[in-house]
Formats: sequence, C-alpha cells, structure tokens
Amino acid sequence: MKKGILAMLILFSFAAFAEKTHEKTAKLEKDAYCKAPKSHGDYKKINDKDSRVDIDFENCVFDGENYENAKVGILIQDKDKFENFLKKYKFMHLKSGKDLVNKDGNFFYSGSWAFSNDKSYPNLNNNNNKNNNKNVKTAPVKK
Repeated sequence: MKKGILAMLILFSFAAFAEKTHEKTAKLEKDAYCKAPKSHGDYKKINDKDSRVDIDFENCVFDGENYENAKVGILIQDKDKFENFLKKYKFMHLKSGKDLVNKDGNFFYSGSWAFSNDKSYPNLNNNNNKNNNKNVKTAPVKK
C-alpha cells in the first residue's frame, strides 16, 4: 500500500515538472525555426511602419521542443515582400535571446527573423558565407 502511494506521488511529481518550456513568456535559448508556412491571418497595423501578422505553420521547434500546427505572430514592414517570402521559402528562423510569448498555443515573437530553404539557422554575420546566404531574406532592422 505504501509503495503504491509512493509510486503515485512520484508519477504526479514527474507530471508537474514535465510542462512545456514556453507556457507564457520565455527567452529563446536556442535559435528556433518554423517549417512549412500554410497560411496567415490579417495584417494588424501597429504603428506607421510595422504590422503584425499571424502565420500558421506545419510545425515549429522552440528550444528543442516540437509544436505541431503552431501559429506565430511576427512584425513586418512590407506586406508584398512578406507574401513572396511565404511562397518562396520553407523555413522561418527566430533568433535566440528574444522573448517568445505563448498565449493559449498562439505564439508572438518580436525579434528578428529570417526566411530560408534550409533548416539550419543562417549565419548572417559571417562575411565568408555571403554566397551561402544569398537565398536568405531577413526582417528589416530597426534603427
């Protein structure tokens, strides 16, 4: 009887610690990516330059955890360029160190992002890799 109760307590404690990392707001510890954009929502004007758009992806990987049918909101400045990125590229990359907010399974990311056709995060700062990154499109950097 005591062993059964102890086993139940251990199982409950494991379940309590098995919650996903991104339940609310968390900094991305690793560069993340989302694969296969399926569709997107309406553009919501934030200010004179920026709009927010929510994108539906087949799956996303945040800090090594896989999220199926994820919806991720990002900030964009040029709707036409963004539409072309969705048609042309298979992966959207999110830079580590920025906040990822999860609200009921819908994510919002306000950091820089890049689109490419490769799962590995593009090395955008290395001048030796200019030719390797000619098919990478990034978000504009605010000044």
